[in-house]
Amino acid sequence: MTRTADGPGRPAVPLPGTHFYILSKAPSAAGGVLAIAAADGRVIVAAYQADDDRQLWTRRALSDGSYALINKAADLCIGAYPPQNGTPLMLYPLDQIETGPFTHWRDDQVPGDYNAINASVDWEQKINIPTDGPYPPGQGLVTWQWSHGAPNELWAQVSADRFSYKLVSLAFDTAKARIDPLAPIAGNDIGVLNNESVQANLPIFTVQRLTTAYGFHPVAGSSDIEIPYHGPRPALDENGLVVLVEGDWQYGASAQSFVDTPFQIIVAVPPKTAVAYGAREACAQLTLSYTATFNRVSPDGGSETIEVGGSFTAMCPYRIYAELENSSPIG
Repeated sequence: MTRTADGPGRPAVPLPGTHFYILSKAPSAAGGVLAIAAADGRVIVAAYQADDDRQLWTRRALSDGSYALINKAADLCIGAYPPQNGTPLMLYPLDQIETGPFTHWRDDQVPGDYNAINASVDWEQKINIPTDGPYPPGQGLVTWQWSHGAPNELWAQVSADRFSYKLVSLAFDTAKARIDPLAPIAGNDIGVLNNESVQANLPIFTVQRLTTAYGFHPVAGSSDIEIPYHGPRPALDENGLVVLVEGDWQYGASAQSFVDTPFQIIVAVPPKTAVAYGAREACAQLTLSYTATFNRVSPDGGSETIEVGGSFTAMCPYRIYAELENSSPIG
């Protein structure tokens, strides 16, 4: 898919490199959908039209955490110099992206399907359709200070070629979870040496990377959805019991998560002996059903709520232990 979601209630945004439309929450004077478009070096709103390259944009992620907005037809990027009340948005050469912070933009924090786009150098300045409307196609855009979520400063960034999705809710039937033990996974080798003439209790230590492979498998005929999300994911605690872990995960058929886990125990080492242990990961296959609710947005800005049910599976390493591999006298 071409959009990501920060979590329930947050606007979805396109991934870098994919084409999308930027649709205004404010309607045109005729009641139609307005889209940001390139026009002879300027940036305007035009009546939304599918497959119009002047209305298609990509995001280029930048090192400061912002992004550039690049027009497909013009191969130029949006900038405002300097961003202040009434500064017109213009199109600039791409070689000014890294050297010109006035071409850097950020997603704001507005809940819902529409968000503000603010200037990286002044977060108070947002992309704005000037005046109170109604707004005719061809109206030039400016930056303007925040107006508390007025329609003329809110935008939906909508995939150009497919439906896009935003996760609304996600529930798991943990009471009916199935846990099938798997063979332990061999991990790091750990060695310790006792040079003394008496037995010694010595620590062994390692940091083991636990890798969980998981996936969401919707029932046949459901929408093909792959998006990052913030929320719960089923896992196993150190006792092998089902828990829900909050975090940033991936909704889709196949994903992985990694946790670097310190492990230390005290072992009794005979005198004048070297011992070698191997870290082992207790592991199980976790299977349970889930229900997800999404807001599905079409390229023309229309949206509907859909519910997807299916099976969640995960190969879960959940506990580290040490296993003696070798013991050898020394000296």
